[in-house]
Amino acid sequence: MNRVSTHFSAVRRALVLAAFALGASASASASDYPSRTVKIVVPFSAGSATDIFARKIAEKLGQRLNGSFVVENMGGASGQIAAEHVARSKPDGYTLFNTTNSTQSANPALFKKLRYDPSNDFEPITLTNETPFLLVIRSDLPVKSVPELVAWLNENPSKVSYGYGNSSGQISGASFARAAGLKTAVSVPYKGTPQALTDVIGGNLSFMFVDLGASMSFLAPGGTLKALAVTSPKRTAARPDLPTMNEAMGRADQDLVAWGGFFAPAGTPKGVVALLNKEIRAIVNLPEFVEYRKSVGGDVMTNSPEEFARYVEQSIQTWGTKIREAGIAKQ
Repeated sequence: MNRVSTHFSAVRRALVLAAFALGASASASASDYPSRTVKIVVPFSAGSATDIFARKIAEKLGQRLNGSFVVENMGGASGQIAAEHVARSKPDGYTLFNTTNSTQSANPALFKKLRYDPSNDFEPITLTNETPFLLVIRSDLPVKSVPELVAWLNENPSKVSYGYGNSSGQISGASFARAAGLKTAVSVPYKGTPQALTDVIGGNLSFMFVDLGASMSFLAPGGTLKALAVTSPKRTAARPDLPTMNEAMGRADQDLVAWGGFFAPAGTPKGVVALLNKEIRAIVNLPEFVEYRKSVGGDVMTNSPEEFARYVEQSIQTWGTKIREAGIAKQ
């Protein structure tokens, strides 16, 4: 064997050994995972729908994997603070990201510069749910439908304002304001949904788009909020009495559905990702979770890491189009 052949044989052996080592490392990491506390980062404040769902899943993961899973809220900057933190975390499976389309699909079209890359800085684990939003107002506002709200807002141009704690609320609000011709509309960003809801109830904001999970306690009979419509393409089983935004406005461009899912930092061992995919999918497909998602107007949706990666890429395109149509300029 000549020197060149010998060199390539050595290189081949080295590559095979390296691949074996990586595979063994991933398997080993999964076999004893978790050996310490796992942090699930949520990019929204405590009490948000994502936070509530994350805590339910964390509890079940702890039971199923005999470990400790804790939720850490890192609200602010449309989820960028949390996303950057996770992207820069050690890819060992002990920092996870339960996030939504806000950080992974909308932010690339909302901001001129991001300090993280939604496509390359994360390992997709699984999609968990899709959820429409509700158009809500304070219960004592003298309107009962979307057309009545539009009329009231046009009669009171100085009072046209809406808040949001995530990109779904921002885009839905901007799209509605544009479609309704509300030229004086003021959009107000909040660190989280609960804070914005407080200002809707207090009369500081005239309307808001919010998920049912975060607002349902305020929507009970005699509550401080009332809902006028839902952003899904079809009416939701949780509130079949509510028309879709498209129905209410006689348009075909007012539908928007948010999604949530789990990610890990890029480079997290494949064995750990596969284990988490298996367990999270099993958890959210339990009857109690399916019923919970239905009760808050959403659906359980799961997929493989590879399918989720493709889903996110398509979602980036979809949300980019919605943002441009809503007339939102990059910040």
